[in-house]
Amino acid sequence: MVSFPPGKNKAQVLIGQGHYGKLRLAYHLERGRFAAVKKIKGDREIQISKDEGALQTELSGEPNVLSLWDYVETEDGQGRAVLYQFMPLAGLGDGRALQQLLTQLSSLGRVTLATWMGKDLLTGLLSCHRHGIFHLDVKPENVVFTQEGEGYLTDFGCAKRSVALSPLIPFNSLGDTRYFSPERFQAARDRQPFDASKVDSWAAGLTLLEWTKGERVTSLLALPTRSVDRFHCCDAAFFEEQLACISELNNPMPGTLFALIKELLAIYPEQRLSLNDALKANCFVALDPAARPALFARLQKRQTHQREPAHAPAYDPKTWVQEYRLPPNLSTPQYGSLERVRSSLQPKASPTPTHKEQEEAYSGSLN
Repeated sequence: MVSFPPGKNKAQVLIGQGHYGKLRLAYHLERGRFAAVKKIKGDREIQISKDEGALQTELSGEPNVLSLWDYVETEDGQGRAVLYQFMPLAGLGDGRALQQLLTQLSSLGRVTLATWMGKDLLTGLLSCHRHGIFHLDVKPENVVFTQEGEGYLTDFGCAKRSVALSPLIPFNSLGDTRYFSPERFQAARDRQPFDASKVDSWAAGLTLLEWTKGERVTSLLALPTRSVDRFHCCDAAFFEEQLACISELNNPMPGTLFALIKELLAIYPEQRLSLNDALKANCFVALDPAARPALFARLQKRQTHQREPAHAPAYDPKTWVQEYRLPPNLSTPQYGSLERVRSSLQPKASPTPTHKEQEEAYSGSLN
C-alpha cells in the first residue's frame, strides 16, 4: 500500500536498489499498470545493465523469472548517458522484506510460506540453467513477489552464460560473498573455475534457511564481517562446523523443507542436490495451490498494517503520478514503446555490497 501525505503527489517508497541503479515506482500508461523503473548512470554501468537486460529478455516468459518490459536510452541535463529499464512491479516486495514479516508468524506458518517461496526460487533458477545462464548472486533481495505471492528471480548483474555447455565459470566472477559456497571460496583461493550450477544451488539453500529461520545468514553461520576475511577462513571445515550448530539440520524428518535445505547445503558439490531433484521434494509436492492466495493475503495484511498510517488518505493513481519528462533527443527503444511514463518516487537505498567492494575483496584477499 502506497500512502501520500495530504496535498502531495509524491511518496517515499522503498522498492530496492541493484548494483548499478535505484529502483523507482512508475505507472505504465499503455499497460495500465504500476511498474518498477531502474535508472542507471555511467557508461560502464549502462553497458553492464544492458547485458543484464539482454539475459532477462532471453528469459522472458520463463517460469518465475522477472521479465524486462522495455528500456530507454537518453541523456541528462549535463549530456551524460542515462538508461531507464522498465519491469513489472512486485507489489509484495523482495525476499528480504518478506523475511522480516515471516518472523512474526508461528514456526509452522513461517515454514509453509517459505516452502512456497522456495519452490518459486528454485523454479526460476532452473529456468535460467536450462538456458545456460547462471545467476551467481542468489539471495533474498534478488527474489521479488507479487501480491498473489508468486516469486520471481531478478537482478542478473552478476549472471554468466555457460561456454560450450559447460557450467564452469571463472573464479573471479562477482556475487555476494555471504552466499558463496565452500568450493567457490576455494576456487578463488586456487584461481580455478567453479561449477556455477552447484553454487547457485548452495545460495538457494542459504536463502531458504534464512526464510525458515528468520535470521540473517551472517548470524546463522557466524560469517566474518569483511568479505576479505571470508576468503581466508570460509573453507569446507568452517561451513561443516557452522551448519552442525543449526539444530533443524541435524537429522531432519525426510520430505520436510529442512531436509531439502540440508541437501542443498551439502558441503561437497558432488553431493549437493540438483535443482531438478530438489523440485521433486515431498515438501513441494504436498503444497495445495488453492491455499496459496489466502496465505499470502494474510501476510500482505500484516505488511499493510505496518506501513499504513492510522488515517491514510485514499488516492487515485491518475491524480498523483507525475509525467516523467524525458529529453527531446530521446532515442528509440530497442523494443516496445514508452513514450509516456509517469513516475512518483524517491526511494532510499538499503545497504548492500557493491561490485567495486567485491572486486576489492578479490584483489585484497588473493594477493
